[in-house]
Amino acid sequence: MAIPMEKSKAIDEGKHEGAIVAVDIRENKGYTYMDVSVTVGDLKKEDGSPFLLKAGYPLPMSAGSMTAKLFERFGITAEVGQEIDENELIATRCTYQVVAEEGKDGKTYSNILRQTLKPLE
Repeated sequence: MAIPMEKSKAIDEGKHEGAIVAVDIRENKGYTYMDVSVTVGDLKKEDGSPFLLKAGYPLPMSAGSMTAKLFERFGITAEVGQEIDENELIATRCTYQVVAEEGKDGKTYSNILRQTLKPLE
């Protein structure tokens, strides 16, 4: 498969609406994260696919953690010893705040403020 080089898109800072389209679990340097992929309104890539931003939440989840608070904002709760199906978030319309942050490489990236991801009211 050939991977095309595309022009980067600048996402305006501020409040956006979209939908959660994927939830993935990844490991990085010995830590585990849950990545939530969200559409950016109706913005599309050059190939017509939706433009996505990701918000990463640390795992494991515990009471009061950022990950537990995310699920609570979407009306999903669990007690200690119970499990939550992260896929319950998929297809949910949502709002979130985007900020521009400089990466270690000196480039500016659009990031979701994790604590602002919540269901569309």
